Amino acid sequence: MKYNYFYSVLLFMAACAGNKEEPQADANNAIAVEVQTLAAQTVSGEISLSGNIEGKTTVKLAFMVPGKVEYISSKEGEPVTKGQLLSRLELTNYTIGKELSEVQVNLAKDEFDRLSIMHKNGSVSESDYTKAGLALKQAQLQYRLQAKNEADAHLYTPLSGVLLSKATETGEVIAAGMPLFVVADIQKIVVTAFIPEGELHEVAIGTPADVYIGALGKTFTGKVTSVGGMADAVSRAFAVKVEVENKDLLIRPGMIAEVRMKGNSKETDILVPAESIIQDLDRHSYIYVIDKAQQKAFKHKVSLGRMVDNKIQILSGLSAGEVIVVAGQSKLSDGASVTIIK
Repeated sequence: MKYNYFYSVLLFMAACAGNKEEPQADANNAIAVEVQTLAAQTVSGEISLSGNIEGKTTVKLAFMVPGKVEYISSKEGEPVTKGQLLSRLELTNYTIGKELSEVQVNLAKDEFDRLSIMHKNGSVSESDYTKAGLALKQAQLQYRLQAKNEADAHLYTPLSGVLLSKATETGEVIAAGMPLFVVADIQKIVVTAFIPEGELHEVAIGTPADVYIGALGKTFTGKVTSVGGMADAVSRAFAVKVEVENKDLLIRPGMIAEVRMKGNSKETDILVPAESIIQDLDRHSYIYVIDKAQQKAFKHKVSLGRMVDNKIQILSGLSAGEVIVVAGQSKLSDGASVTIIK
């Protein structure tokens, strides 16, 4: 689900911390765990969302012709300007092809000029004259194609910004259309976050937002510029885009941000500690729930919402009154026997 990118770092850190104090299994092979009984909590109207930063305009660049990379002007992270030559392929084949086509054009033109004189004198058939004209046209088009191929062996940046990534090195042979470079305009950046459908009515285009970026330790001011028209099929959340000025170019694409907006309502939610959440290889989130009658723990798949007071909102998969595992879950498997120590 879309929230998992932000939570993965938090959950990993929590899991590492939890492992240091993890209880050991008892003599009966039951795994010792710490638990917490869930209770619904009233949450204030402030909306807090996790989001990912990207440039306002991001483009992937590729050569339109194949060849061997001969030149790359910039390194990743360096600024680039609109119209700058970013990369070039070895030109030998394309230059020769262009020169050969030029020779064919000259030959076809000489032949056409000769037959034109004869055609005026009536000493050449209309058919031969027409064929000569078509041969000249064909040679001219071939020359234009070869000239375009030579031009396409040069790659220019279509906008000013930062070279985010490059997927090739000089000397590498590449295919036409293979994305090699990513350039982004970061004078303004966009934070893409996801808001639960229950809070969507509190957000509109133009809504002010504070954007906190942990990597910089700073909060920036922005506003909502887009509210998604369709919910994600799994999380039932809507994409919200917040635009922020980035005059000093401190903010870089790929950073994680927390978006805070003022809401006007209160709601009752299920909140769980971050360390209680486990992610599988498919990045699905789940929590172990205790069946006290059987003294066993069972996996419950959950949908994650926003961060609230260092806890994570559960959109679906759990209900108040259930008992969840908050420590020792890394050694559990679905249906494992447990001993509750706290």
